[in-house]
Amino acid sequence: MVEEIRDSKYYIPELSFVAELDNKVVGHFLFSKFPLSPTSKGGHNDETDSGIVMLAPVSVHADYFRRGIGTAMLTLGIEKVRESGYKGITVEGNYRFYNKLGFRTSSEYNIFPTSGYPMKEPRCMMCRETYKGSLDGIHGYIVYDMYCNA
Repeated sequence: MVEEIRDSKYYIPELSFVAELDNKVVGHFLFSKFPLSPTSKGGHNDETDSGIVMLAPVSVHADYFRRGIGTAMLTLGIEKVRESGYKGITVEGNYRFYNKLGFRTSSEYNIFPTSGYPMKEPRCMMCRETYKGSLDGIHGYIVYDMYCNA
């Protein structure tokens, strides 16, 4: 997945991070541009940039779980996304973890998941504003076909 994103036109090198502890890489995550699809069937318009990035993948080495590394690295990453001028972040994952970082179910922002649409657990597709109201007026569907055509 990392290689597919890095090879695509959506890759943002300055928003790709590693976490180090005692001179060891213990975590990695990146944000990439993510145009929303106007329909659940797919397709997108690169010229209509919604200002949204996708957080994926996120990893922490298993030996370092439950030490706050994931929360610390993503908190810093979210701030970098805000500083870079993006309006929002999408992520698909464990809502119990991501809700602690300010993510809410994406449909609350009129951004809808298409993985197994309708998703059996829609809380797994989440969004986060980078500042209050930044996602107002933005709507669409999260469709991963964009990487197939990049």
